[in-house]
Amino acid sequence: MTLPRRATAPEHATFFFDFGDPYAFLAARRVPRLLESRGMTLSLAPVDGGRLGAREGSGAQGLTAGVRGYVLDDVARIATRLGLPFRPPATFPFDAVRLLGLCLFVRERSGQEAMAAVADALWHEIWELGSDPADDETLLRAAGDVAIPEATLRAALGDAGLDERVARETARARKRGVAAVPAVALESRLLSGFEAVASLDPDLARAAGLVAEAPRDAGGAGGTPPRDDMPDWTFTG
Repeated sequence: MTLPRRATAPEHATFFFDFGDPYAFLAARRVPRLLESRGMTLSLAPVDGGRLGAREGSGAQGLTAGVRGYVLDDVARIATRLGLPFRPPATFPFDAVRLLGLCLFVRERSGQEAMAAVADALWHEIWELGSDPADDETLLRAAGDVAIPEATLRAALGDAGLDERVARETARARKRGVAAVPAVALESRLLSGFEAVASLDPDLARAAGLVAEAPRDAGGAGGTPPRDDMPDWTFTG
C-alpha cells in the first residue's frame, strides 16, 4: 500500500526590530513581506536594540550629532531609491520602549496579527509621517483599528510593566543569539544587523550600496560599486 507523503511544513522566520532604528524601518518595509511571499510563516519580535550585543546600552541614544546626520541622510537616500516615503521625527534618536511595549501588550491581548497591524501603523506614523514617538496620541492612532478599548490602551501606556515586557522579549532574543537590529531568525540561520538582513532582498541590498548595480545597458556600462565607507549602522555594535 502506498501511503500519502506528509506535506512539508513551511519554514518559519522571526523578524526582530526596534522602532528607534531607521535602518530597521527600511528592513521592516521590505523583508517581512518578502519572506511571506516565499511561503514562510512569520513572527514579529519587538526588542530594545540598545540592550542587545556585547556593548549593552550603546544604542541610538549614544549617537553623536555628526553620526545622526549621516544616518538620516543615508536612510533617506536608500528610501528614495526604493520609492519609500521617509520623513523622520523631529526627535532622533528617541527611546522606543513604550512603542515596543505597546506592540507586546497588543500581542498579549489580541494576538500576533493584531500586533503586526499596530507595528505597521507605527512605522508609518514615526518614519513616514514624522509623528512624535513620545506623544500618546501617536501611539493611540496606530492602535486605532485594534479591538481594544482606548481607555485600556491609555492605561497600558502609563503602566511601568511595558518596560518589563520589552526587557523579557529582548532577553529571549539575546539567548537566541540576536546581537543587533534589524535581525531575522530562520530555521537554518540567524542574520543580525542591517547589512545581513538586507542581503535577503536584492533590491534593498543594491539600494543600500551593498552589492554592485546591474549593468545599465548592453554596452556594459558599470553600475555603482559597493560602498566600502559605509559602516553597519546597527547602533548596538
